[in-house]
Amino acid sequence: MKELYKLIAFFIFLSINVLLFAATPPNSASQAQEVYVPNKLIVKYKSIQPLTQLSRSVNAPKNKDIEIVDVQPVLRNQEIRTLSASNQLNIDLYDINRIYEITFKSKKSINAVIESLKADENIEYAEPVYAAKTFATPNDPYYTSLNDFQSYLKKVRAPEAWNIQDNANGIIVAVVDSGSELDHPDLAANIYINTGEIPDDGIDNDGDGFIDNYYGWDFGGSTLGSGGDKDPSVKSKAADHGVHVSGLVSAVTNNGIGVASIAKNAKLLVVKVGVDDDAENLYYGYQGIMYSVLKGAKIINCSWGSSVKSSFGQDVIDYAISKGCLVVAAAGNSGNEVPVYPAAYSGVLAVSNVQLNDVKSSSSSYGYHVGIAAPGTGILNTVFGKAYDYKSGTSMACPLVSSAAALVWAKYPHLSPLQVAEVLKQSADDIYNISENQQYINKLGTGRLNVERALQTTDIVAVKQEKIILEDISGALNNGAEVNISAELLNVLGDIPDLVVELGTLSSKVTILDNRQDVGFFLSQSKKTVGNFKIKINGAAENEEATFYLQYSSNSKNYQAKEYFTLKLNRDFINYQANAINTTLSSNGRLGYANAEATEGQGFRYKGNNMLYEASLMIGTGPAQVSNNTRNGDNADEDFVKKQKAERKDQEVNSYFNASSVFTDKGSSKKMDIEVTNTHIAFPDNANKNFVVVEYDIKNSSTSDLTNVYAGMFVDWDINNAEKNVTRIDQSNKLAYAYEANVKNLYGGTALLTKQKLNYYPLSHMIQGDLGDGDFTIDKKFTALSSGIYKESLGENYVSGVDIMYVLSAGPFNLKKGESEKVAFMFSAGNNLNQLKGNVELAQTNYSNLEINKPQISSVYSNPVSVSLQPKITIEVKNHEKSAVDLAIYDILGRKMQTVFEGNLNKGEFTFEADLRNLSRGVYYVLFTSAGKKSSFKIMVD
Repeated sequence: MKELYKLIAFFIFLSINVLLFAATPPNSASQAQEVYVPNKLIVKYKSIQPLTQLSRSVNAPKNKDIEIVDVQPVLRNQEIRTLSASNQLNIDLYDINRIYEITFKSKKSINAVIESLKADENIEYAEPVYAAKTFATPNDPYYTSLNDFQSYLKKVRAPEAWNIQDNANGIIVAVVDSGSELDHPDLAANIYINTGEIPDDGIDNDGDGFIDNYYGWDFGGSTLGSGGDKDPSVKSKAADHGVHVSGLVSAVTNNGIGVASIAKNAKLLVVKVGVDDDAENLYYGYQGIMYSVLKGAKIINCSWGSSVKSSFGQDVIDYAISKGCLVVAAAGNSGNEVPVYPAAYSGVLAVSNVQLNDVKSSSSSYGYHVGIAAPGTGILNTVFGKAYDYKSGTSMACPLVSSAAALVWAKYPHLSPLQVAEVLKQSADDIYNISENQQYINKLGTGRLNVERALQTTDIVAVKQEKIILEDISGALNNGAEVNISAELLNVLGDIPDLVVELGTLSSKVTILDNRQDVGFFLSQSKKTVGNFKIKINGAAENEEATFYLQYSSNSKNYQAKEYFTLKLNRDFINYQANAINTTLSSNGRLGYANAEATEGQGFRYKGNNMLYEASLMIGTGPAQVSNNTRNGDNADEDFVKKQKAERKDQEVNSYFNASSVFTDKGSSKKMDIEVTNTHIAFPDNANKNFVVVEYDIKNSSTSDLTNVYAGMFVDWDINNAEKNVTRIDQSNKLAYAYEANVKNLYGGTALLTKQKLNYYPLSHMIQGDLGDGDFTIDKKFTALSSGIYKESLGENYVSGVDIMYVLSAGPFNLKKGESEKVAFMFSAGNNLNQLKGNVELAQTNYSNLEINKPQISSVYSNPVSVSLQPKITIEVKNHEKSAVDLAIYDILGRKMQTVFEGNLNKGEFTFEADLRNLSRGVYYVLFTSAGKKSSFKIMVD
């Protein structure tokens, strides 16, 4: 649930006493053949805790049928491991130090063990140690001629490249693979030597957590479960995939024997991540990537992958990139566009395989995530036994790109990893004019590798999209909406005098209305926001994904490139900005995010700071009956089910924000048969800029009365450093708030605005025995809802605070069948506590006035309406004195299309007819203004 921390540290991944078996991995029927290591798990905790505390927590009584054999951090360095949790937090962290390897014994299935561990709410994820597959297939080992045995080097113009940059100047390239042959005559001189280590003395001389890792490291050992060791050499021909890859990365060149390599003398950091007696599976690829970062690799070659999209995997890739590494990965040999990982992770340069005629190999995977193609079919290079042989696959294409990257980096050492990748991509030769490749346009990357052109960077330019910005008055990319799209772009390489950016889509549900912007001069290494591209959405299914692309071009630089992104259309949640606040209205009672994974929505952002991990509604009548979508361990109860998706009520641009959704509790096994209308309201003036009002109108739809009802919000603020927070209750303002201990420069708060009795219960998963320690079960949720003011604060008695949550609720109250009760909250942010208190008063006043005097549109008959009819609009004026009234029809962009009535009216109901004959088909809004208060009603004209 917490912020991503940066990390300076080292690691080890221990492997002991395990056996290999294939089974259906957890939560993925589609990956039934994935292989993983039994009795071991990768577990990421949400906060740092001492190892002794972790061991104690995973062996708690609730897991008495699971014996924890070992808990080890993936970070190995002894100095880091012995620091206290608070001291670790003071390091430049990147959150890798919250990841552990757990070795266990249990009669339960691995799925059941995972679910049991995930019940601990301090666990962010738990997953198996998945094995990856190598992406090479040996060809006929016999060959008759060596006259042109390395024609692939000529194809990528390596000989011409050597006239520009002769070698890689010893740049370290990690070969994370099945190992290598350390004494192969075409590899030995280029093997990286860890000079900080004295070989075979049994001492960790350089303090990196590995003993005698002079030539690299073997994570797999002789057999699965034998543990890692210092010898990363391949022991059989069956497992010589890594030997072949090593030669393609950096075979010794100009030594009078064997083969040449593009890089010639790049240093090969050998990282063995398989086991000697299993040639097919690589079990420790991501641990190998981390080791490569540790030992200073600039380029990390991954000629392997898996269909499993792992949270651990993306964490490791992010870590490697943050340390200045370029990760190059094989796209896979499935012959389709199903992504494999790590190739499909964000930030990885994925490589597809083409034949020597530049036609895509039939076995090569492809897709919009692929960055570049390279020869990978019938490739001769080093193999086990000091020999040479042919192999094919994206495994062979990948190291050619890694080798080329080393040569480029040697020529231009000032480049960043992103720049090196873009140099390779933008200098590639176009292969889409080949008829066989027409069906794969833009799915084989930018083209086939050309090393010579890559070394001539003076004419190479590249643009990358860093952020997509949407201006959508509906907030949900609804059908019928016209949406403005902009993009924040980074000029990765040289100046571009005449950049043009165009927006396109592959979706039939989107019409591009305005697709081009002439950006003009774009300075190297600068950023620009371009766009206001206009699109219209029609006929999209709810939450349907659409693929878009940005096409960049420059005539003066002969530059053309496409970059793809996806958007979810016709969403059942609304992202909106209300003055200084950005947040999200869901269709299931959550605030900030629409899903339990916190991936759909904006959280609760104040001046760019996301302060919220979770906020969700809970309604209960007893310890066995609480309807909610709040967390329960690593999952959520998901009782609330959408009835009517979130939609804006008021579309006038300068009006306050007003949007609602409707849901029921039919997802609960012990439902109360309630229907809830959730409304978000934000006011436009500067005085009200730091809060939103969140109202829940709870209706008893059952056939019997409900008694002893409590309704409240579970709120998990993360203010700055989440593990150092404090929460308090200000009873006079009905305000619960949170801040970072000893800092107090940013506050988040929730206040009850309605008149029911106040309840407040602070929690923390970091305090043993606390209600928040362990599963957040139904009975615990009701306790948190119904215990009055349980305590005044939490976190103040700890030196640096703790990770806090709280439940702020209203009740008890009774609901007769068919009746409703409104419970409303203010969510607010500010720089100090006085701001929050002031916001409570403003929110209370505005909300009360809104409820007392808000005009009503009683009905619009009929709806939808034909342009040939005149619908009757009935309004109710609630003010006691005669009021100025304006009744008008607006389009979805907030433009007034017709005035229906304008004048003064007394209190009461009035009916008017609207003339729609001049309107086009589409969505419109009837806006009723009375005494400065507004109400709206959506109509469909057809």
